[in-house]
Amino acid sequence: LLRFDELWSTMTSLASFDTKRQCFDVRWHPTLDLLSVCTLNGHVELLVVDRTEWTIGSRGRIKMHKGSCRESRFFPGGQHVVSGGADGQAVVSDLEGGKVCKKSAGGKLNCLHVMGEQQFATGDDSGVVKVWDVRQKQPSYLFEEHEEFVTGITSDPVGKFLLSTSGDGKLSWYDLRKRGGALKAMSDEFDEELTCVELMMSGSKVITGCGVGQVQIFNWGDFGYRNDVLVPFSDAVEKIAKLDEFTFLTGGPRGILRAARLSPNAVLGVAGFCRDSTTSELPGIDGLCASPDSALAAVVSDDHRVRVFDVAQYGAQESGGPAPKRRKVVKGKRLEAAEKVELAKGFFDDV
Repeated sequence: LLRFDELWSTMTSLASFDTKRQCFDVRWHPTLDLLSVCTLNGHVELLVVDRTEWTIGSRGRIKMHKGSCRESRFFPGGQHVVSGGADGQAVVSDLEGGKVCKKSAGGKLNCLHVMGEQQFATGDDSGVVKVWDVRQKQPSYLFEEHEEFVTGITSDPVGKFLLSTSGDGKLSWYDLRKRGGALKAMSDEFDEELTCVELMMSGSKVITGCGVGQVQIFNWGDFGYRNDVLVPFSDAVEKIAKLDEFTFLTGGPRGILRAARLSPNAVLGVAGFCRDSTTSELPGIDGLCASPDSALAAVVSDDHRVRVFDVAQYGAQESGGPAPKRRKVVKGKRLEAAEKVELAKGFFDDV
């Protein structure tokens, strides 16, 4: 059996990077080992992950907002990034810092969700959800059902439906097929805020994080009350990152990265600790994402650091089967040698 200090050492990060400023979110590029990190001073910082030397280096930063930058998302083609900030702006930029468009959302933005190459959704502190088209000045859809700040947004793969969670403890389901959109259903109010939302099992399940250390599980289309709950978490589940259709990672204020799965529902174990090397404290997790190959996870934490963890052993699990053997991390593309991703034809022709 491993001693605790040996176990601890096996769960530390493969690489880390000190941004020297508070971070709120991290996202992995869809094809490159490139991270976008949102910072307190309004920048999106671009970081390169080197899987050969296991280092993280800066590629540069883009000034996106006057206030703090709270979330960012890459568009599927990888050529552009959208960010939302405390200044109430949603800004679309290329990776060299050339601004493509800016949308004034009104309230301070809390979360983003990209819906294809030309659409994205925003959620703000006042509970308003908006869907934007980069070619239009005004939002395509506007929903004001939430009573408190929006914490998470996701959609089905074809963008016909939208889901959002809020600090009011409710999950909302919107139908985008109708002109102007419509609220299709809203869950019962939970005692604690719902912190994030993710689609699982090819869209048949929806999971949400919760402030009391639970993952709420819903059947698609049945959002009145949860279908099941995963409860063995010792702290709040504030962040969720999907590894595959059955497996996901969670993060919270105690700085512990955990892996869990559905069908059967289980917590698979601790995948990593955000350990401060000088104090041995565990700073809280503020942002979490998985690499496109599900082999790595990136985390930003309260100590201003970006960390990358090996989570390959948890990915690619199938329903009902045993946990897979640890698989080798596949070497990703080096950014320096990678060809530029060509933007889809007509991406912003009408902007």
